[in-house]
Amino acid sequence: MRDLARTAHRSAVARRPRVSRIPRSNPTRGLVCALLLVSAPCFATGQSSLLVVSGIGGEPVYSERFAAWSRTMVQAAVSNLDMARNRVVYLAEEISEDVDAQSTKREIENAIRHLADTAEPGDTIFLLLIGHGTARGDRVLFNLPGPDVSAAELDALLEPHHDLRWVIVNTAPSSGPFAALLSGPNRVVITATSSAAERFHTLFPDHFVAAYAGEGADTDKNGRVSVLEAFEYARREVQRSYTSDGRLQSEHALLDDSTDLARASYLESDRAIYASSLPAEELERLLAERDALEMRIESLKDQKELLSPVVYDDRLESLLVKFALVHRALRKPKTK
Repeated sequence: MRDLARTAHRSAVARRPRVSRIPRSNPTRGLVCALLLVSAPCFATGQSSLLVVSGIGGEPVYSERFAAWSRTMVQAAVSNLDMARNRVVYLAEEISEDVDAQSTKREIENAIRHLADTAEPGDTIFLLLIGHGTARGDRVLFNLPGPDVSAAELDALLEPHHDLRWVIVNTAPSSGPFAALLSGPNRVVITATSSAAERFHTLFPDHFVAAYAGEGADTDKNGRVSVLEAFEYARREVQRSYTSDGRLQSEHALLDDSTDLARASYLESDRAIYASSLPAEELERLLAERDALEMRIESLKDQKELLSPVVYDDRLESLLVKFALVHRALRKPKTK
């Protein structure tokens, strides 16, 4: 059983990396953990949708670069992650065969409304912004063909759909303030920069897309890339690029996530992975049990300093064994 626990340890409780988060006080951490345990089943049942917005390039080199990254992300979602194409909306500066509409403010509003109206409570919608960003006084903007969209306007578009989970990734320069302005329950917000002052072209989108399109981002080796893993991979590769080139790093990515949704959020849904191998009711039960165990493991890790080593190890081993057994049942082929 100890060998089984060691195997589960890699996918369930790989050491959580340190991330650049917006500082926040958290005096009720124990209560938050308890609430997460209660709400864990919602992590298992949701479907995912993706909205990719490629902004205005201004120059051919940037227009081509933004379009290439955006297409790579769409292709990765559909081909690598088995996301249905009707759950993906691709907006771009120029209309072409694979583009659903131009990336204007109105079309962004239409796409958000469409994806939200076709989603169910507990579903996750990923919003990926690839392009230029600017700051004008206290307004931070993502640059589009026609009027730009501000963080406040984007927040207003998302607010009516608070029963859904949102993962908002703004890969543009000067995107830092979007993290604080879009922060809220049921949201993960990632920005390529830590402030509006970091206004130079960013490398972050290239590496963030590569986290899903390539290999190397799955650090816990569970066969999937979480939002947290994609963020960490991109942040790490950005730093590596600047160091390799001998340049001073001019972008520092942020992740705002008050309830660890990033660790439990994936672009591909559990249903897409397991639906063909298990009956629906059994799938729902196992996924809920798996996510509850993951939360219990994380809660136990937070209590490590309060427990004796023997008690901690025994409790952790027990949870890991249970997690491994559930994981094995999820991957068990359907009996003919």
